Amino acid sequence: MTTLEKKNAAFSALPPMKKRVAIAEDIRLQLRTKKFIAGSGYGHEKKAHYYGRDFPLGDLQQHLKAGSVCEGCAKAACIVSRAKLGNSIVVDEGTYNSDLAHATSAEIFGEECSNLIEEIYEMSNSYDRTDDENEAIDAYIERLPCREEDPRGRMDAIYKNIVTNSGHLVIRHKGKVYKY
Repeated sequence: MTTLEKKNAAFSALPPMKKRVAIAEDIRLQLRTKKFIAGSGYGHEKKAHYYGRDFPLGDLQQHLKAGSVCEGCAKAACIVSRAKLGNSIVVDEGTYNSDLAHATSAEIFGEECSNLIEEIYEMSNSYDRTDDENEAIDAYIERLPCREEDPRGRMDAIYKNIVTNSGHLVIRHKGKVYKY
């Protein structure tokens, strides 16, 4: 078994909350080392003087190993980290990045948390929660760096929250704690 295969197997064996932490830690590492660029869209490969529309075709883990740098939103970061850590991402001609982004992020974080991560990153509360929760989310959104001015800092802060809280996205507001 190769080192990469061992790493993939080790990730697959992790319990769900540890997978969340591993993905969040890896996203933060990729942001710091500029292997993933926080931006807009469901993800694409970034090349010199060219912004691709999609991820490269084939086994994304092999593209990343060869040095591909990708760019996208908070859910796209999950695709890249999931490919890097667990090698379950294969892109073909029929792959829609939005479907891949939603499915991959929900696989790791669950649908509710996954959607909330994206809402916070995009600064757009869906307001489909209680009034108190919506107020807490709006306040949290306001505390983070602005996406247009510092997308890397904003994404890093969201995933740092998850690492710090053992896999949960935690929002505290007016003495209440909301855990996703």
